[in-house]
Amino acid sequence: MKINNQEVKLIDHEVELFVHAEKATFRSGYEIDISTYNASDSQYRNAILLTTVKVIIQIPDISEIDFTSLEIEGLEEIKSKLRAECQQKIDNIDGQIQQLLAIESKDLS
Repeated sequence: MKINNQEVKLIDHEVELFVHAEKATFRSGYEIDISTYNASDSQYRNAILLTTVKVIIQIPDISEIDFTSLEIEGLEEIKSKLRAECQQKIDNIDGQIQQLLAIESKDLS
């Protein structure tokens, strides 16, 4: 598996899933909800725990991931987008300035 051009092996990871019947205040019936936590313990959710299931999923072995490089790549992308946005705003302002200078130059003639 590749994550941002880094080859990473997959490992098995056991996860316990909590299967609930949940009724939202704006709905008339119950719906099945699957969470990684027991929502029936929450005072904010109207959930009834039906069962729990343990499953094994394959996830990237995070010990092999160079998170610093990934974070730097993400920040570089944000910086590039901001630079483009700012340049576009600067270009718009420059255009407005040129229009004002053209109007003033025309009025002086």
